[in-house]
Amino acid sequence: MVAVAALASLGAMAMPAVAATPAATVKAPTAAATFTPASVAPGGVSRLVVSATNNTTRGMSSVALGVVLPPLPVTIVRQPAGAGCRRAVGNLLYCLVSLSPGTTRSLILDVTGSAVGTFTASSYARNIATMDETGATATLTVG
Repeated sequence: MVAVAALASLGAMAMPAVAATPAATVKAPTAAATFTPASVAPGGVSRLVVSATNNTTRGMSSVALGVVLPPLPVTIVRQPAGAGCRRAVGNLLYCLVSLSPGTTRSLILDVTGSAVGTFTASSYARNIATMDETGATATLTVG
């Protein structure tokens, strides 16, 4: 009983003030994806631009810029300079890039609307050092 009474009295003790920890710095690049135009006739071509932007004050030496492509014919128009781009399992295409503070790197693709419907491309930008990432989607309507 004495131990329980001693513990109960601890609740009434004043605790020292603890300084607030500053908010964590954003460590992920910002992903973006756009189809231009967002709607095409069957057989038409839309340009898909996926990008990663470093909005921080620190460089990011290893960023994965990727996109899960819709099941349509795709042609790479331009990949980021100096980037190693690869096609992975399924419709995943990704590039490894570096981002200086305030810079954007983009992967540009032409997508042919070979089937009628609505198709989504899902992109991501991942800081490999921290594994923090953001994502974006773009929708293409063929019809």
